[in-house]
Amino acid sequence: AELERKHVVEWAIIKVMMREKRVEHEDLAEQAQAWIRTRPSTGFHMARDYFDAMVVDLIRREYLEPEAPERPPGSGSFYKYLA
Repeated sequence: AELERKHVVEWAIIKVMMREKRVEHEDLAEQAQAWIRTRPSTGFHMARDYFDAMVVDLIRREYLEPEAPERPPGSGSFYKYLA
């Protein structure tokens, strides 16, 4: 169940980033959660620290790029979609 949840959150983030190309951290969190809520089998509430960890993992795996790498991911941070 945990692995499935991880994949759902990653996919939600990637779907938003594919559409937007560049997005602020708070907007990304809200849009990803909205996408998750629309899926009947996966409609769970995404914990904020879990979301933040997924963003960091996607940056590490080079799906996302922070516009200000010296700044920790969080409110006010912008990301670009790379894949």
